[in-house]
Parts: sequence; structure tokens; C-alpha cells
Amino acid sequence: MAQRLFARTRQVESLAAEVMSLKQEIRGLKQENKQLHKLAHSYATNMKRKIDQMQESDGQILLDHQRFVSLFQQHLPSSSGTLPVNLRRLLFLELRRVVRRHLIVLEDPLL
Repeated sequence: MAQRLFARTRQVESLAAEVMSLKQEIRGLKQENKQLHKLAHSYATNMKRKIDQMQESDGQILLDHQRFVSLFQQHLPSSSGTLPVNLRRLLFLELRRVVRRHLIVLEDPLL
């Protein structure tokens, strides 16, 4: 009888140790879960910001394109089919300005 009681006591101690181990594991998993939630929230926030910036950039590209086309149409060449040098220079400078602005947006570290 004493032997069975002793064996039962050891079994209870073993189970208590297992319970403590599982509680520690649960605490660790809860902490990891909390960190993963923070990471997911941060990622979602950054992606939302990037999407907003890209949509704004897309809108700006469309406006620049429309302005560029309008500028080009206003100065369409006559029947000769070639653009005057000053117009080519103006169009080149405008195009370069637009491209540079959008390259800066693309190189933004937030993107």
C-alpha cells in the first residue's frame, strides 16, 4: 500500500512538472503570437501606405501624360512632319522632368 502511494505521489509530481512545462510553453507561444500580430499589423500598415502612394503616383502619371499629350498636340508639326528644334527641346525637358519625378517616387525607401 505504501508502495502504491509512493508511486502515485511520483506520478502526481511528474504530471505537475509537465503542467508547469506546458504553462511555460503556452506563455512563450502567447508572446510569439503577440509579436506576430504586431508584425502583421505593421506589414499591413506599410502595404496600405505603399498602395496609397502608388495610387497617388499613378494619378500623377496620368495627369502628366495628359499634360504632355496636350502640350504635344498644341504644337503638332505642320505638313513637314518634323518638330521645330525648340519644341523638341521643350518636349524633351518636360518628359525628363516627369520621368525624374516618377523615378524619385520609385526609389522612395517606403516603397
